[in-house]
Formats: sequence, structure tokens, C-alpha cells
Amino acid sequence: MPDPATGLERPFSAVFVVEITPITGPMLAGWVEMGHRIAAVVVPAPRASKRGSFGTWRRRRRRRRWLKRLSGSAEVPLIEFGRPYDWSALSESLAGLHADVLITFSFAALFPQTVLDLFPKGGLNLH
Repeated sequence: MPDPATGLERPFSAVFVVEITPITGPMLAGWVEMGHRIAAVVVPAPRASKRGSFGTWRRRRRRRRWLKRLSGSAEVPLIEFGRPYDWSALSESLAGLHADVLITFSFAALFPQTVLDLFPKGGLNLH
């Protein structure tokens, strides 16, 4: 029987492809407030020359703190994904999450069908 408040049979689980910022934070928080689950957040990876920098360490720490605050007590995996895009590695990371939908925000590349096939409800690309 559908939930009278949302009209859904059950909550959705989503993978978000988004940088965690004050602009995207309310979207993630709203998703959780509606009773849905964030299966993972895919964030931009640092360039190879910056991976060991203090700025990268600080950015990773800030992302984890923001995500913890936005998602409540749930532990949400952060997956770094950057150029050159390794779609098969991303597929492997996402396959075990069993998320219903993929939601992207300001991601400039097209996802291959093999990645989209992991999500039974499909994907949503926001700009």
C-alpha cells in the first residue's frame, strides 16, 4: 500500500553524482527528509598532480563532514571519480549498492548504458 504522504510504495535509494556544496546540500538533505536513502555520492576526483596536497585532504574532510550532517546518522560512501573516466571501475563500485536511481547534477559527460543499467528506475540529470 502506498505511503499517503508520498504516494510511493517504498522509499527510493539513489546514487548522487554531485559536488557537495551549499547549493547541492539542500537537495541531498531534502532527499533524506522525504524518507529516501542516499546509497552513495560520487564526487569529482582531484587531478593526479593534486592527490596528495593539503587542499585535497581538506576538501575530502569537508565533504565527509557535510555529508554526515546532511544524511543524519547513516554512513554514506563517497566515491571519487575523475578524468580519465574509468566507467568499468565506477560500475564495479556502484553494482553492490543496489540503488534505484542515479541522480546527477552538473556532470558534463554522458553515462554509458552499462552504468545506467545498474539502476532499475533509470537516471535523472539536473542542471
